Amino acid sequence: MINFLKNNPLFSKVAGINLFSKIGDRLFYTVLLTIAASLPKGNVAVMIVSVSETFPILLSFFLGAIADKKKNKVHLLIKNSFVRTAMYLCIGLLFRYSYTVFLIFLMSLLNFISDLSGNYSSALITPFTKTLVQVDDMEQAQGIISMTTQLINVLATFAGSILLAIFYRSIIAYINALIFIIVGISYFLIHPKLITVEKNITVNTNENTLPTIKKILNYYFIIVPI
Repeated sequence: MINFLKNNPLFSKVAGINLFSKIGDRLFYTVLLTIAASLPKGNVAVMIVSVSETFPILLSFFLGAIADKKKNKVHLLIKNSFVRTAMYLCIGLLFRYSYTVFLIFLMSLLNFISDLSGNYSSALITPFTKTLVQVDDMEQAQGIISMTTQLINVLATFAGSILLAIFYRSIIAYINALIFIIVGISYFLIHPKLITVEKNITVNTNENTLPTIKKILNYYFIIVPI
């Protein structure tokens, strides 16, 4: 794996930045659940948090189909990172108010938008992976991404629990915002190389989004007739 990463430096940077952003996806989850469970109407609050974390995953098919049709993917990656920064800065400010179910709803909504932007960014990155890696190495590249993503999710959730015991909850929101600032700056630093790569990516703007989604679902589940 080490040799593969050394031989594909730009892929390694892009994958590394995307994985780093996934820390922000999971880091705050424990905080939200802890606050939700402590409220008088804890069951409702926990359900709201769970939906905000789960629903972006369910929308991944739609996001992938939309991302495939987008031009200027590099600029969208940078913008998404700063949008996510703004989301967690807002969450940090919300901690000034008393904890209520409505407050959890607002935090979960911002967290939902951030996670949605994160999944959209991952979909934007997929065409770069296919271009940066040789066809024969694609299986290994996807294996590395899958394995490290699962590892990051576990470690980020664990790190969130530790930080919750050390810092105020608002500080963890600001740490998340800092993560996405770093992600945005990292994409900006390599964006000239990515723009060059993007010129070789074919953007299919002719096919409608809905048929594309059906094809994706049919490919993975073989249940949706086209």
